[in-house]
Amino acid sequence: MEFETLASGYGLIEGPRVDSRGNLFFSDVTNGGVYRRAPHGEIETVVPKRRGVGGIALHVAGGLVISGRNVCHVRDGETRVLFEESEVPGFNDIFCDAEGRVLAGSLRSNPFGDEAERRPGELYRIDGEDSVVELYGDV
Repeated sequence: MEFETLASGYGLIEGPRVDSRGNLFFSDVTNGGVYRRAPHGEIETVVPKRRGVGGIALHVAGGLVISGRNVCHVRDGETRVLFEESEVPGFNDIFCDAEGRVLAGSLRSNPFGDEAERRPGELYRIDGEDSVVELYGDV
């Protein structure tokens, strides 16, 4: 099997998602930013500088739902925060269920840190703005 390099010069790539037009969205966790690679190879910045984005989901109304210090919807350069928890330093993986709700895993420890003890996080379900349910704790 041969692999093709689609992009280079990034730190830690996360959250790959492909839309119906064949655009590949991905983030650079360590250096920041969310990017779109068009089918012909051109790469453009969709969300500049945002670090820690581990999850990307395509929004039915356009734009992206992304993780990081919060979970937000970004469309046409505008950001709408869907969920933010002051006690949670960040969110990593996200997934959408069949009903369009966002499942988001929290990070309680720095994944790149030297902390001897990792702290368990939570799994949240975001039903909409101002509607969040903690599904699991201590995970």
